[in-house]
Amino acid sequence: MNKPDTSENNDKLRKCWEKRAQDEGCSKASVLFRGLPESLNQYIHNFHKEILQAHCLPKIKNGASVLDLGCSYGRITDIIKQYMDNVKITGLDFSYHYCALYQTQTGCSAVCADLKSIPFSDHSFDCIIAITSLMYVHTDERDRVMNNIETLLKPGGIGFFLDPGLEYMNIVNLINPSRKKKSTGGTGFTSKEYNRLGHTGNLEIINHGGMTFFSLATPLLLLIKRFNFLLKIILKSTYWLDLTFHTYRFLSLHKWMLVKKKTY
Repeated sequence: MNKPDTSENNDKLRKCWEKRAQDEGCSKASVLFRGLPESLNQYIHNFHKEILQAHCLPKIKNGASVLDLGCSYGRITDIIKQYMDNVKITGLDFSYHYCALYQTQTGCSAVCADLKSIPFSDHSFDCIIAITSLMYVHTDERDRVMNNIETLLKPGGIGFFLDPGLEYMNIVNLINPSRKKKSTGGTGFTSKEYNRLGHTGNLEIINHGGMTFFSLATPLLLLIKRFNFLLKIILKSTYWLDLTFHTYRFLSLHKWMLVKKKTY
């Protein structure tokens, strides 16, 4: 089997994201799901924020250096800055337009680069956060990219990763094939593969989870999207369930893992 032309694929992906950045700007739909009701994208954003603030950010010390991989316009960096202000955050994104938006929105510096060639020295960061970023790395290159990320972390450093669950994506694409054609690309992860990547090199998984209850309720939520009162009740219930039983990853739209680099 011939390997894909990664340079050609990269050019197509960059053009796709440059257009999306220009069209959507600093909106939730810009980096989450186009076509999804705003209330559901807001739910996903709130979930990301809650998980980060509950499980990742408390482990970051004041004065820490943080890398926001796939920073887009700064959605995640804004969450970090709301939680703590005495950290040095650097963004990295594939899109030139997003990097410009990021610097304007956050006041932090941004580097335009590919995840496969991150231009920083070894042991540069206390924390690396990658939200829906690894999904755009080709499956043949994920091990190498994760090894590179591991070398960027200082001993004892923290990594937080969140990406689509492949099991859930496969079902959605089977039910709605047109969604895949409208997508900006990317491939999800099975729990088994995520677990394997989380133990790359000197990394070890210290926590993991998903948003299974929201994911299973999404078809119903889309049906009742115009009934705001009912929608709010169900979203409130799924939010409580997802946060209470956060380690559940079965058929989850997004799954996450928190890793720590072993000290020498």
